[in-house]
Amino acid sequence: MLMYMRKRNLILTMMTAAVLSARQVNATAAIRSTPADSLIYARTMQKLMPYAGLPAGELMVRTAELFYGTPYKSGTLESVPEELTVNLHETDCILLVEACTAMTLLLKDNAGDGIPPFRDFCAMLRSLRYRDGIINGYPSRLHYTSEWLLQASSNGFLREVTQALGGIPLEQEFSFMSSHRDNYPQLRGSEGNAAAEQIRRTEERLDTAAAYFYIPAEKIREAEDNIQDGDIICIVSGTPGLDITHTAIACRKEDGSLHFIHASMREGKVVLETRTLREYVRKGGIRVARL
Repeated sequence: MLMYMRKRNLILTMMTAAVLSARQVNATAAIRSTPADSLIYARTMQKLMPYAGLPAGELMVRTAELFYGTPYKSGTLESVPEELTVNLHETDCILLVEACTAMTLLLKDNAGDGIPPFRDFCAMLRSLRYRDGIINGYPSRLHYTSEWLLQASSNGFLREVTQALGGIPLEQEFSFMSSHRDNYPQLRGSEGNAAAEQIRRTEERLDTAAAYFYIPAEKIREAEDNIQDGDIICIVSGTPGLDITHTAIACRKEDGSLHFIHASMREGKVVLETRTLREYVRKGGIRVARL
């Protein structure tokens, strides 16, 4: 128990330092949000406060459940110039995971001092979404989920457990964004050359930034007993140069079957997926991270 408390205190200290660093460096950075978003945040956190003492994974699930029915919408972060967008009234798969992660981390660091202010939530999002928590144009955003995971792990927010769950080496290379510039307005044409070059350098760095692992689809059955509620599920992409195609939050039903909560493009909203994880991931595989 003492070792657990020491570990938790260390993580909380690292969380606080990361948030404060991001807030100090980008204190004047613009935030794009609406009054509705800050209200959603306050109401969500108010409902979660009684459960702040739960393990992080259970709290992650409870947070995600409060977003059931939130409309799916992609591309909500796109703005010129780049600024922090906080949109809780609509979401996509990674933004749902990111918002739930930020709220869970803030609640675990709360120490019973009331609802953390909206500005702290914004600071936490910034520290998760941008390289070193600093907004410096479009390329400073962590576009590849692998980099998002690496930075969050480096900051002590989570750890990837794919290898520990029986994952095998993944030959992952990064090139999709720089080789499909027309898919991204900020990278198109001569005006996008500088940003595209920065993205290309990021891709080259990520190629060797870590040893990547994944659990093949046919091995999920063997690993699923050790996947916990609240784990972040990252579905590996089959597209060359792209790492992750979808993200979700693991959640078991009462019968013990492993499902997940996600922002579903097919359903057009946040739902508890009716298919099990094994039924959903028929090919490719998954990576798993844990708060």
